[in-house]
Amino acid sequence: MHAAGSSADRGPWGAHARGTLVWVLLGALLVFGLVSPVSASHDPPVATLSDTLESALAAHPDVAQARYDLRKAELELAAARAKVSLPSVQLGLSPFTLAQGADFPGTTQGSVGLSLGLTTGTSLSFELNPTYRWATEELSFSWRLSLSQRYDPARPTPSEARALSEAEAKLTAAQQDLDQAREGVVLAVLQSYASLLSSQSALADNTRNLARAQDTLAAVEAEVEAGQTGELQRLEAEIALRDAEIAARKRAVSHATALEDLARTIGVALPIELAPSGNIGPELLERTDELLAWEVPPEVLARSRGVQSARDAVKAATERLRALQVAAWPVPSVGLSWTDTGWRVSLNLSVSLFMPDRGAQRQVAQAELDLAQDRLTSAWREAERSLAQARSTLEDAREALIIHEMQREKLALERRAAEIRRDAGLVGPADWEAFLLREERFEHEYEQRLFSLLQAYLRYRRALGLELNWEGMVR
Repeated sequence: MHAAGSSADRGPWGAHARGTLVWVLLGALLVFGLVSPVSASHDPPVATLSDTLESALAAHPDVAQARYDLRKAELELAAARAKVSLPSVQLGLSPFTLAQGADFPGTTQGSVGLSLGLTTGTSLSFELNPTYRWATEELSFSWRLSLSQRYDPARPTPSEARALSEAEAKLTAAQQDLDQAREGVVLAVLQSYASLLSSQSALADNTRNLARAQDTLAAVEAEVEAGQTGELQRLEAEIALRDAEIAARKRAVSHATALEDLARTIGVALPIELAPSGNIGPELLERTDELLAWEVPPEVLARSRGVQSARDAVKAATERLRALQVAAWPVPSVGLSWTDTGWRVSLNLSVSLFMPDRGAQRQVAQAELDLAQDRLTSAWREAERSLAQARSTLEDAREALIIHEMQREKLALERRAAEIRRDAGLVGPADWEAFLLREERFEHEYEQRLFSLLQAYLRYRRALGLELNWEGMVR
């Protein structure tokens, strides 16, 4: 008895070690937001999925940058429109000039000019020139109004029209980038939230395993002291306890890190408590069936970013090749002007007769066009593949949730049978507790299936170019 008692006292997992382990576990729970020192009076805020998504969209830097880019594109479009709708004004003043043999100060001259370039390639200008001669104290005016039109077959779209269309395209792209940034944040937060709920469930399992290992070690030590078992069994119980402690600590650290990352993403302070998504399974399945039954129109693939980018590249390569092919064509321009002395009409033709590298440039432009067309074909195939993959993922997630619903019905029957056995004394408290734990784990697995289907549903909507509409789905 003395030997057994000494062995238990000097064991590294005696009463003092068990007490230390309990404090370590409580400290870990405090850090990870599962237990708060003021939880009795101030519970941590509950972060529902909807609240988390709203906070992330308001605080995420990618969304903020996309909003800034959109605002910048709006201002640039307003500037481009103003340039083709409002004239520019220039003011010049020459107080005096010095010249050999001329009186000082001679004359003082000024000028006011207005010019406007339209999207049709038409230029309008007006110039007023007042002149004051100091020697004779005479003030005179001259003016000029001119209208000109130029046509370049190599660039049939005037520069003003190109600048305006480019600004409009940039605004459209910025709006799409903002939508994609928001969608990306929603999908990323959904993934993180689902992973955290799963990690939270696993952490609870590790904590229960640790408590069970502590109880097992205490029971084995009692048996050792009573001489009912040996040192080997106590060492095995200590090893099992150490394994449970390591597993719990690893899980707690990884959970805390992921929780901190989510808190930074949504812009809130720890601790926070995660809430399940709620009973959205039936509605989500109904929406999924409606989406899968929807006939996909052909323009869906054309709206994909990859296809749009490849089509823009083909258009640009075609324009470059055409510009080189017609570079030798004459460029006509006509001008009309009125002055204080009369009117004038002018016609001008300019021809580029010879450029040494023009042939090589045509070959390069043709090769770029061929490559752009090949990339467009590849982009169509990739869009088709991505859409098919997103649909397949959605179908698999839907089937997994349906099977889980069937397993839920089976589990309900098993519960009734287990209750009958418990009432009849055929199963003990430990078996009943194990069944309740299986039920709890089943609900956690169901939550994961639900999140997987929700993510697949939103990703397929994104692949179809539809709004995610998560606000009406997530509560």
